[in-house]
Amino acid sequence: MKNVGFYISYAIIWILTLLPFKALYIFSDFAFLIVYYVIGYRKKVVIDNLHHAFPEKSKQEILVLSKKFFHHFCDFLIEFAKIIHLSAGQIDKRFTYVNPELFNNYYNRNKSVVLVLPHYANWEWVANCANKMKLKPIAIYKPLRNKKFDHLILSLRKKWNMQAAPMNDVIRVILSHEKEKIRIVTSYLVDQTPPRRYPFWINFFNRETPFYTGPAKIAKKFAQPIVYMKVTKIKRGYYQVEFYPLFDEPERYTEEEIIDRIVREIENHVREKPEYWLWSHRRWKHTKENYTSTNN
Repeated sequence: MKNVGFYISYAIIWILTLLPFKALYIFSDFAFLIVYYVIGYRKKVVIDNLHHAFPEKSKQEILVLSKKFFHHFCDFLIEFAKIIHLSAGQIDKRFTYVNPELFNNYYNRNKSVVLVLPHYANWEWVANCANKMKLKPIAIYKPLRNKKFDHLILSLRKKWNMQAAPMNDVIRVILSHEKEKIRIVTSYLVDQTPPRRYPFWINFFNRETPFYTGPAKIAKKFAQPIVYMKVTKIKRGYYQVEFYPLFDEPERYTEEEIIDRIVREIENHVREKPEYWLWSHRRWKHTKENYTSTNN
């Protein structure tokens, strides 16, 4: 029955996303009304997260911000599904890069790179960067429990030649490319909840938050420069990306220093336009006291 539900859902999405963006955004506006006012999907979580992150804002300001978030979130889901029918030319007009040549400089220096980014704006259209650089891009991801949806999402991410590797295989993948002398850029969504092993706790939007130290470990172990990907939403359906080098020689820094810099970069980025970050994520469901026991 699970498979039947998947195929029905996929058929509906496939047909729906044949529509042009203008029509899809009308659908998104309607979906917002249902999600926010009828279903109330994680509305309490979003509002609570925003209150903690921005204590200086009034209740009314928080409500306005929460509505902006859900509007964007519905747009994001539509845009992600639209990948099914998007051509390379269409995505290139809507998702542009300011300085992709940065990675060619690393390629010329025979360097692989660690790329870090948050769940901000549209992190799924980033997959089109594969054709913008000489380095081979590999997205590090956390597999979904539902194998059918996991396969679907991976197929969408690989559409423009982006490769993908499960989080647990990252060392093996890097070593295999090192052996073949293939220079790569591995990208990490660094603001997701980390595995229970060795989380690094740091203040993030006014609360102690666990972060995964994997990108810092990888960068130090293989002497790979760390670059931050900043995605900016220009207008509905249009985004711009700029890359910022954070550490050219990460081996000279501690893991704590590296994660602290990345977290500060994310927070500054999100504060510019908070409505585009993934506030519906239960990012603060754990505390230092219950984290280990909860994840056992």
